[in-house]
Amino acid sequence: MKCNKCNEEIKENIKYCPNCGLEVGNEQLNFQEEKIEEELENTSEVAASSKDNDQSTDTNKKKKVIVTTSIAALLVILIAAIGVFGNEFFSTKEPIDTFINSNIKTFVTADRGEFNSSMKLIDFDISQSNEFSEFDAVIFNVLKDVELLGDMKFDKESNQYEAEFKIAIRDNVFVNGILYLDTEGMALKIEELYNQQFYIQWDDLKKMVLQETGMQISFDEYIKLATSINELDSVKNFDGEKYVDVIKNILEDHLIVEDNQQVVINNQEIKGDKYSLELDFVDIMNMNLEVLGVLIEDDQIIVILDELINAVVDTLEETGDAAYIMDHTTLDMLREFSSDAEMIKNEMSHEYTQMLEEMDNELDEFEGYLSYHYDYYIKGNDIEGYITTVSMGLDDFNGEGRANITIGTETIVKSINKNINFSGIDYTNGVNLFDLSEEEMESIMYEIQGNLMLFLMFNGDLFQ
Repeated sequence: MKCNKCNEEIKENIKYCPNCGLEVGNEQLNFQEEKIEEELENTSEVAASSKDNDQSTDTNKKKKVIVTTSIAALLVILIAAIGVFGNEFFSTKEPIDTFINSNIKTFVTADRGEFNSSMKLIDFDISQSNEFSEFDAVIFNVLKDVELLGDMKFDKESNQYEAEFKIAIRDNVFVNGILYLDTEGMALKIEELYNQQFYIQWDDLKKMVLQETGMQISFDEYIKLATSINELDSVKNFDGEKYVDVIKNILEDHLIVEDNQQVVINNQEIKGDKYSLELDFVDIMNMNLEVLGVLIEDDQIIVILDELINAVVDTLEETGDAAYIMDHTTLDMLREFSSDAEMIKNEMSHEYTQMLEEMDNELDEFEGYLSYHYDYYIKGNDIEGYITTVSMGLDDFNGEGRANITIGTETIVKSINKNINFSGIDYTNGVNLFDLSEEEMESIMYEIQGNLMLFLMFNGDLFQ
């Protein structure tokens, strides 16, 4: 037999184990019971441990689910952010793109806009010229004190256009006028000459021309046509990306950007990033020729011209005005313009190289200089204002002298695509030119002349 404790071989009739000393018999039985109890306890601990492990596993699973769900939610938010703000987060706009896009938004695609501008002769130096007299010098010295001011508004949707203009000498405004135009008619008011607005409707102008010349001209129809060119299918479908690329490639090397600049334009402080361009005569000519080269090969232009000319011919025929302007043969020729234009385009494509050579010769022969300097103040993708300076050096006809001229313009972009208030036509208090008799017209002319003379008498010092 073997000892239950140490597994040592025990001979029969031995009372104690020779190896561990355990008493053989009851002790062996007791030890066996203790061993069984120990094993049972170990089994309970294992079971309890297993239960704890199961609970821990469940907890870990729950944590993993929460973490996984959170990550998935973050990914969804990130994907949504990429969709909405992707261009801002993951692409860097080049300065030339901002410059081009802001110009397109302001001057091409805007449906409504209002601009405040001023223009003046900054410098006119004729001291080195033999072509101008001393009297000319006096005139130009006066012009250097003259400033043209204007507030321009347009609304393409309602076809309303207005220009408020002022003429000032040494900051003293002496002419203040408003010109307004819509699809119904036009109006003009110059306060210093007459205290009421003059207006005429297109239908009445048509009658006046018919009375005076025997010709019937439907001015209202041509105004509507001119203001609806953008609604032509060929114009709406026009893709100008290739032209934009040409202009970008030329201007990109000339563009200088200064962040967070401010300037005073027309007595108003303007803030924004300053985009400056300096171009000379060669740059302007190269850009024009590059655009012309694209235009020659662009079939879109043929489609636009064809649709536009057909629209004009349709209007001439529908109104009956064609009878006063051109014969049917000319009308038929205009309708066939698309095929003629295709031929012209093909011919110009072959001659384009020759045109470039001629341009090089013209540049070599050009005597004098011409430079353009532009400062645009842009905030985000909006033009806040811009300053343009044009300098010219004009050689005398005999080549022995030169006159230097510098003209500057300043413009504030007051609003783009916002509601605009127009002065409109004052049908109640305005003077309808169509209703005036000859006597009334003469009386008004005398009053205007008198107001002009009085103005010159009391403001003569402005011209000294």
